Amino acid sequence: MYRRVAAVVFLGVLASGCSGPMEVHIRGDNRMNSGGNPAVVRIYQLSGEASFRQATAADFWADDVAQIRDELVGPPQDLMVYPGEARTLTLEPSEDAQFIGFAADLRRPNRDLWRSIHPVSDLNGATVTLDVLSDRLNVRF
Repeated sequence: MYRRVAAVVFLGVLASGCSGPMEVHIRGDNRMNSGGNPAVVRIYQLSGEASFRQATAADFWADDVAQIRDELVGPPQDLMVYPGEARTLTLEPSEDAQFIGFAADLRRPNRDLWRSIHPVSDLNGATVTLDVLSDRLNVRF
């Protein structure tokens, strides 16, 4: 009996896919981007994470798509975020995406905190909040 129930639950999980839509809230701090300047925020769906993690901010923003081309699943979502602004979008991960990467093009980025990457499985159905701060992108879920 328990095996049948477990099999039905397992098949239901497989049929529903491994990812679901996520709500993404983006908020620009009043002092964001070195003193209240707008910033570009991009959201990437990726099949891997190595290229996204290894690129420096300067190299990445010179040509972000070229830096992560081998892992990129579809075009990135591009948003201009202004100080004090709050926006919400719904992101439906592709079946081929294993990771979601978030990046902010900041004037003086913190060396390690201008981007963030997370497995799709961690974000499945989650509400994600991106706070664009003075020199960093803070991601919470």
